[in-house]
Amino acid sequence: MKTGYHPQRKFCNISKSNTFPSATKVNCARPPGAVQVEGFSRVPLRLVFTAKERERLGVLVNNLGIYAAHIMLQTNPEFSQRALANLAKVRREDEPLLNRLDEVAREQGDEMPFRLIEDLSRLPSDVAQMMTIVRRCLLASAFLGHCIAQPPHVESSTDAQSAENRLH
Repeated sequence: MKTGYHPQRKFCNISKSNTFPSATKVNCARPPGAVQVEGFSRVPLRLVFTAKERERLGVLVNNLGIYAAHIMLQTNPEFSQRALANLAKVRREDEPLLNRLDEVAREQGDEMPFRLIEDLSRLPSDVAQMMTIVRRCLLASAFLGHCIAQPPHVESSTDAQSAENRLH
């Protein structure tokens, strides 16, 4: 038997002796409400985002990054104020999306974006609080980047393909 990389081996069959010393079994059961996208494993429906939702996730990542950078650099305060205003606008206009993201983040043990936006209204008073806010912004941005990187919804990709076919 050959050793090394085996593309046909599924990660779901990992046992204690293979890789993870503390794990006894990895369960890869697919959630019942999941979408199968060609070339990807099943994706839970709550992680499937429309183009508009992906745009809003990008706005969140951008503004969290700007706010965290301002805290680190202590430069132009108008950028951080604008970032906070943009985050407040997303909070007002896209509360259902933020609640959905918080639910997924809670399940995965990630930073919850909605809760973070609420906490940003209180200015940090010392260096430890500043570093905590920066860390939380970075963790939330990483989580949101993961959400953006999920495969597109099957219907939306089919619609885009049919629109492209109509053009040709």
